[in-house]
Amino acid sequence: TKYLSFGDCPSSSSPSTCASGTGFHLTPLIGPTTVRAVQIQTAVDVPQRDPLTMTLEGSNQTGSALFSGSSWILIYSGLTGLTMDPGRSTFGVKQIFSNSIAYTSYRVLMTSKRNTSNSIQYAEIELLIM
Repeated sequence: TKYLSFGDCPSSSSPSTCASGTGFHLTPLIGPTTVRAVQIQTAVDVPQRDPLTMTLEGSNQTGSALFSGSSWILIYSGLTGLTMDPGRSTFGVKQIFSNSIAYTSYRVLMTSKRNTSNSIQYAEIELLIM
C-alpha cells in the first residue's frame, strides 16, 4: 500500500518543491495521547519519493478548528528516519523526541523528499507512545 501526493504542483513548478507541505491529520479514537516518537515505512516503489523531513503537530481543538493552521502546536520538526534508504516497504529509523503534552489530534506534514520527483509517497506512519 502507499499514500502518494503531488500536492499543488503545476507543470511550471520545480519538481523539487512538488508535494512539500502535504500530509494529513488524525484524531485517535482512544482519546488524548502523548506521542514521543514516529516511524515511517517506505512505499513499494520509487525511492526518489521518500520523505526526508517532516513536522508533527498536536491540537486539542475539534471540528473545523482542525482545518485552521492556528490550532496546531509544533511537537517535532526534523528527519523522517529515511535519510538512508532502508529499501522498499521497510520501516526507517525511529525518530524519538521530547513531548509531555497529550493531544486529541495530530497533523503530519512532509517538508522535503529524497530527490526531485514530482510527488511524495510512503506506506505507513506510526505515531508512538513511549
